Amino acid sequence: MDSMNQSRVGSRTTKHLYRMALVLTATFGLALSGYGQDPVLIYDTWSDSERTNPPPPTYADFTLQQSAWFGSSLSVPAAGDLRQTVGSSSAQICTYFSPGNPVTPVTLASGGELQLTWTFTMSGLNSSNTSQGVGLAVVNSTETILTTAGPPSSVPRVTADSQSIPGATYQGYAVYMNMGTALNNGNSFQLREWGTASAGNILAQQSNWSVLGNAIGKSSYGYANATQYTFTMTLTRDQVGQNSGNGITVVATMAGGNLGGTGSISSSYYDAAADAQVSGSTIYSNWSFDMFAFRPAASSAAAAQFDTSLFEIQYIIPEPSTLMLAGVGLGLMVAVIRRRHS
Repeated sequence: MDSMNQSRVGSRTTKHLYRMALVLTATFGLALSGYGQDPVLIYDTWSDSERTNPPPPTYADFTLQQSAWFGSSLSVPAAGDLRQTVGSSSAQICTYFSPGNPVTPVTLASGGELQLTWTFTMSGLNSSNTSQGVGLAVVNSTETILTTAGPPSSVPRVTADSQSIPGATYQGYAVYMNMGTALNNGNSFQLREWGTASAGNILAQQSNWSVLGNAIGKSSYGYANATQYTFTMTLTRDQVGQNSGNGITVVATMAGGNLGGTGSISSSYYDAAADAQVSGSTIYSNWSFDMFAFRPAASSAAAAQFDTSLFEIQYIIPEPSTLMLAGVGLGLMVAVIRRRHS
């Protein structure tokens, strides 16, 4: 091949490599742009005095950052206050923090983290309560656990205050608490995981939940009336290549006042096989979540009133390695430059 033809071929090859570099750079740029999105899915303070928007079948709106709440004991007496009154019997409430038309739970990608934050105050707190009479749960409400009998079945969502949360074989995690001016139970903040292959009430039956850990036993430093408390739960899935790749790290924390003598108590657990399977009598969770439920057994087991000022859901997706992407771009540029000078 003569020098002129070689020059033409080299020129075409250089242009081709340059176009490839531009295309790949644009592709990586688009991939990175998705990681700058707002991780906040729900941020509800009831400033609009509405608690049922968006109504079924929508349930949740990530643009408005709101989700509908259900429970006959709920009201919004003033802007910024979601109030639950508790009498002599249980008062169960719930919200679905993902859209319902169609139902699309928040599913953790590898390395993804779901963060739930609930901020509230109480009044009419019982001083001598000794029970674990307060339970809350974060679950996948609409798809029951996989069993050897077949694929998961669908569970309908609540559509009105008068409805009870359907009994099902749920997937997720719960905390059972002792709430009083002193902590009067040996397991005053107990982290649990759904632990039975049989359908059951989500929070009324503690035996449905297997114990994972406990943050604190008895303590003279309990809760106080008119004091703000914040409950957080984080669910973090393993990254690719980390441990089994199927695990979830669960951390549940309650903070406020002088709770536990330090102002904060926390329980954590690494669920190594969160892969939505049943093996004999062993139950596993999965990576999808869409509902928060809360249930005081009675005012005598907790408080007469809960006033919520914030409910927030964040979903954080880990960013790709910027160094790796920079290396790819650098390699392409070196290839182009070498080709030009060869």
